[in-house]
Order: sequence, then structure tokens, then C-alpha cells
Amino acid sequence: MNFFKNLIIIYLVLILSLLIQRDFIHSSIISAALLAFLASFIFKNKDIINLIYTVLFCSMAPFLKNDFFMLHSLLICIISYISYQFLKNKFNGHGGKLGTIACFSTMTYYLFISYVN
Repeated sequence: MNFFKNLIIIYLVLILSLLIQRDFIHSSIISAALLAFLASFIFKNKDIINLIYTVLFCSMAPFLKNDFFMLHSLLICIISYISYQFLKNKFNGHGGKLGTIACFSTMTYYLFISYVN
């Protein structure tokens, strides 16, 4: 049950970030920073905050900004969640951990989509 709750939260944050980028700010960095700032006050669970930071890193990927961003976002969230669960205890501290997981997730998804197409 925790998996689905966390997945829904990070999916909604990622969709919100992409909608803000598309309709209002047009900057992925400002959008991600704004949502990360708000999430740090709303959520107290360290894992969900780290997952939100990870998907906000993923929201900076240019291939998410197309007409099928809802489906792409869901798959990115699933890959990010699974990657985070496997790798969260493999790195010490925060430096590079979340960015590495986000880079791995988007790269995995991009290679999968390139192979399927």
C-alpha cells in the first residue's frame, strides 16, 4: 500500500512540475526548485521527500515535454521509485545520490523507448 501512495504522490508532483513548466514558468529549474521547497514543508517522511527530489530532477528531461507526458511521467515515476528503493542505502549522504538515481531512471526509460520505437 505504501508503494501506491508514494507512487501517486511523486506522479502528481511530476505532473504538476511539467504543467508549471509548460503553462507558466518555462524553466524546469525554477519549477523544480519551487515544488521542492513546498514539498519540504508539506512532507515529513525522508523517503518521500527524496523521491520527490528525484522525480523533480527527472522533470528536467526534454523528452517529457511532449503530448504523451502523462504516460511517460508514470513510467518514469515507477522506474525512479524502484531505482531509489534499490540504491537508497548504497550511497553515503545526499551528494549525487538523488541526481544519479534520476539520471539512471531517465536514461533507462529513454533507452527503453528508443528500443521500442
